[in-house]
Amino acid sequence: MTIRYLYSGRLAADLHLPPFAVARVDFDHLDPRYPDRRPVELLLALASELAGFTGSRGAESQKRRFDDAAHVLHEQLATPGVAGGDREALDLAVDSFADFLNELRTPVVLVLDTCEELAKLHAPGTTVPAIDRTFELLERVHDRAPQMRALLAGRRWLTPPPDGPQRSGGLALTDRPY
Repeated sequence: MTIRYLYSGRLAADLHLPPFAVARVDFDHLDPRYPDRRPVELLLALASELAGFTGSRGAESQKRRFDDAAHVLHEQLATPGVAGGDREALDLAVDSFADFLNELRTPVVLVLDTCEELAKLHAPGTTVPAIDRTFELLERVHDRAPQMRALLAGRRWLTPPPDGPQRSGGLALTDRPY
């Protein structure tokens, strides 16, 4: 209900705030190749959700630039024998997404729903690279588009809980001060 309240615009209205853009992604519906073989799949899904907030030709153009950069990167990674893809292609895709957010000219809230999907099927005491890569992706976007905020919704911890690892399923989660 909280996500719906935020997504509907009622929160902004009730608090007398100017409207802001909200995009929601449910990891249950995200391509399972994220983040290994499709590292910006999350950003593609978010950009699709944000398309309705483009109020200018510049924002629409920047979204197309991001879409193109993301597809180039994913095509490279789909090529047999390509291990990590081109770092420049990843940088271009992430930077293009941040530029798209900046073109929206409004604060942006990205809601990642049921993101505990990233922590499934990992043995106790192990790290979860998908969680770390998701945080790194969001941090990189935030560095370039500081008006962006991310809301992580789910039932499992993605950072160490304040009362110890027993509530995180024994996973080795990275502490993040924010």
